[in-house]
Amino acid sequence: MNNQPILYSTNETWPLAEKISSLNGFELFRAIDQPFSDGEVQTRLSTDTRDRTVFVIGSTHQPDRNLMELLTIIRAARKAAAKKIVAVIPYFGYSRQDYKDAPRVCPTTRLVCDLIAAAGVDHILTVDLHSPQIQEFFPTNVVVDQLYMSSRFYEVFSNKFDWSRFIVAAPDANAAKIDRKLCNRVEAAGLAFIIKHRPAVNKIDDEKVIINMEIGQTVEGFNILLIDDMIDTSGTMASASKALKKAGVNEIHIAATHGIFSGKAFEKLRESPITKLWVTDSIPIVVDRLAAANLPFDYEVVSLDSLLADAIRRTYAGESISSLIKL
Repeated sequence: MNNQPILYSTNETWPLAEKISSLNGFELFRAIDQPFSDGEVQTRLSTDTRDRTVFVIGSTHQPDRNLMELLTIIRAARKAAAKKIVAVIPYFGYSRQDYKDAPRVCPTTRLVCDLIAAAGVDHILTVDLHSPQIQEFFPTNVVVDQLYMSSRFYEVFSNKFDWSRFIVAAPDANAAKIDRKLCNRVEAAGLAFIIKHRPAVNKIDDEKVIINMEIGQTVEGFNILLIDDMIDTSGTMASASKALKKAGVNEIHIAATHGIFSGKAFEKLRESPITKLWVTDSIPIVVDRLAAANLPFDYEVVSLDSLLADAIRRTYAGESISSLIKL
């Protein structure tokens, strides 16, 4: 009996899945056939999964399609008698609607968690959830491990900068905890907090962006590393970078795990005083989109392949992944 694990992937995440397969030696198989003419997904597993551990890799960017692909692969593996199913979700879409903040609003995050659990998943590996508390939305029989890209960013940044001249900036409360840990580890000159006002979803009031530093510190004359879990419309990064430049900073480096770049995101970035952008391939099509964006500054794509390949290997072997879930 072949006891080796099996990797499957949604179509959009296939380039990242190929890198992961190459690194950990686990074979990758196709599952999604050509859809019906109306776009309906058809899923057919291409190998026997009975009594095997199945890892399903799929980000839920453009979630209406990619989430459905992820769900149908999980369900097909469950019905095909897989022993264990692990969903590897580099970017977890719908993670921003985690509570009901107004009447007649659907807290969609909980719904998506219920759908993934109902499909038959046993374990979830994901990276930098926008709202970490949603791990508790899954039933107790579903294990959820959140990995942090900050450990990989530390590897990339640690020897690149003169940290005595760099301040780490957190663009919101969600990023503050991880950014503080990174700041302490690299021994940066300080930590700044960006306080912003949102008049509506995906909107930032540029006139109400406040830079808050510890007593006696200033950003003037320093370089900035602004780090967050995602860039969507680029409103936060654009407004923060303009406010920082107005406050007298020199270089502004921006790093984000998930590059969504929706709407006029690239237009906003082109108009911002950014020195360099760093983003991962949690959404693989970001590589081509960045190349076509004609940005006036340098950018670099840092792959999640080694982080996820190691997490998958350790999960299959029953080894601890604690070193991957902390900075």
